[in-house]
Amino acid sequence: MNRFVWLLALTCALAAPVTHAQPSVTFDGERYVLRGDARRAPIPLVEYVRAGESLQSWTRLVAIRHFAKLDDPRAAAGNLARIVREHNPNARADVIAKDDGSEAIVDFLTWAPGDDRLEFNVHRYRRVDGLPGLVAYQFAWRFRMAELADPTKTVSANRKRWIDAMTRVDFGNPFATAQKPLR
Repeated sequence: MNRFVWLLALTCALAAPVTHAQPSVTFDGERYVLRGDARRAPIPLVEYVRAGESLQSWTRLVAIRHFAKLDDPRAAAGNLARIVREHNPNARADVIAKDDGSEAIVDFLTWAPGDDRLEFNVHRYRRVDGLPGLVAYQFAWRFRMAELADPTKTVSANRKRWIDAMTRVDFGNPFATAQKPLR
């Protein structure tokens, strides 16, 4: 066996095997396809958008992140709400947390100065068995007010629907490894 093949085999044997991210996920009855996979990044991230859309120009996005060093869902959601308000003092951000502290949701509507697009987000932070830290599920919707017949009514109805959907969804855990513990 040549040296390269031997080193490759050794590297594969020693590396922690990573499960594959699902090629698609479903949120609120709509299918999203995998477009971004940065599971080896400092904050691991997997991103999905609607078919025909890209990470550069999406209208709806689902993302899954792993925050290995965070352990409090309510604090994580509150921190994101604080950051949103710092970047856009007019943005509204609401945090909802389970009484047992196992999960928290933050939702917000924000926009960049001078941009006619708005972005509605729902983030759900939760503990996942077998994984240190927190996993965060995100749903985001980019839109223009001019595209909506009744913007206030549409955003309000979608907000409720998407928060409810986020409380029920389980996108799985693309950050788990299939490695067995060493003995």
